[in-house]
Amino acid sequence: MENCNPVSTPMDVNVKLSKEMSPKTFAEVKEMSEIPYQQAIGSLLFASQCTRPDICLAVNKLSKFNKCPGKEHWSAVKRIFRYLKGTKGAKIKFSKGENEKLAAYSDSDWANDIDERRSMTGYICILQGGPIAWVSKHQPTIALFTTEAEYMALSATVQEVIWLRNLNAELNPQSQDEPTEIYCDNQSAIHLASTNKYLARSKHIDVRHHLVREKKDQNIVNFVGIQTQFMVADNLTKPVPTDKHKFCSKQMGLQVI
Repeated sequence: MENCNPVSTPMDVNVKLSKEMSPKTFAEVKEMSEIPYQQAIGSLLFASQCTRPDICLAVNKLSKFNKCPGKEHWSAVKRIFRYLKGTKGAKIKFSKGENEKLAAYSDSDWANDIDERRSMTGYICILQGGPIAWVSKHQPTIALFTTEAEYMALSATVQEVIWLRNLNAELNPQSQDEPTEIYCDNQSAIHLASTNKYLARSKHIDVRHHLVREKKDQNIVNFVGIQTQFMVADNLTKPVPTDKHKFCSKQMGLQVI
């Protein structure tokens, strides 16, 4: 792939990958067995977890097909390499005096997985102008509606924020005492996380996700509503167009240096 043509995004917004694209005949299986699919995913996984949050979603999606990848899956893997070819100068940049307080963005993509209908959780925690923790993964249970998916994503984000705050308190006893702001673009999820009232539609949600309410009451986190167009974690939950992907990458702290 060293001489490949670059592309502007790691995933094609018009392509939905599924297990139906896996080989179905012996000849197809044999042909795909000669392709280093798992080795490529392993290499990309290292990059996505260490320095390139912008490819985290694509690598997560494609790792599902490690056991039996098809030609469409392999084309999608090569697209990530083409994207990296065009953005190989992008690096995480931290700046002294910029965004000294920890902040997080939480997002979800509801039931967009064709095979299992599980929603995606995506969050990114930013400090000093750069990302220090990020996640893009399928949710453990199936969400029945958008608010539930966003609420579960908030729960995962709150757990990460609590861990980061505790670590920061050990390293820097003079660290922030005020609550950490978590940005979410779903007002229903923010309302659900901020109220202790009984809501019939949320009764089935796993108790462990209601941690968000407790931490809100304890003034450890604060939920802030923002418009979807400003959601930095958008490209951690779904393929997005070029302009939105560039916006998310820049706000994450990825810069061409």
